[in-house]
Amino acid sequence: TFTQSMIFNYSGPQSIIDRIAPIGSGISIFRKNSSNDTIIGVAANNQTVGLSFALRSLSDGIPLSTQLILVDSIMNYFGILPSGAKENRVLQYYSSPNLTVHPTLFRNSIVIRYNVGHVAKRAELKIYDVTGRLIRNFSQLLSYIGYRSSVISWDGTDDIGRKVPEGIYFIYFTASPVWNKENYKETKKIIMLK
Repeated sequence: TFTQSMIFNYSGPQSIIDRIAPIGSGISIFRKNSSNDTIIGVAANNQTVGLSFALRSLSDGIPLSTQLILVDSIMNYFGILPSGAKENRVLQYYSSPNLTVHPTLFRNSIVIRYNVGHVAKRAELKIYDVTGRLIRNFSQLLSYIGYRSSVISWDGTDDIGRKVPEGIYFIYFTASPVWNKENYKETKKIIMLK
């Protein structure tokens, strides 16, 4: 369905959400959570969408799980095309890989935010020391969280869990978007203090 990869948190006034169920050729488009069979959203025949919760009470999740994209997906389901100005802004925002690191000078831990873009064939996030030796490889973790966008906190340890010495390190990030032959590559310099 058009909501298949979307994940939201609900912050509405009611902690209990009513159940609804599809009938006939209807399909379920929302469940209370992935391990629960409680259906809270249905769609039928490209003419009807029913939700048993307040749409505005959904908190945006991963990049493709935003209220704006959900409403756009529902309109698309109805066959209503979006206006060009908003569509371009949203698609460009979600299709551009990027890397941000904060703070770049740190003692205990550093926050690494990355966005692989809309769809990626492959992504890597690695930390090297000044000699070019691989210190930490987060690439396997990226595959578990389904690429897209996320936050990683690095505590200054190597892949085995040993604390690394103070010094200069480089965070190397690369993503291979499906729609582009060019790989996105970015390197950030960070300094770890004791």
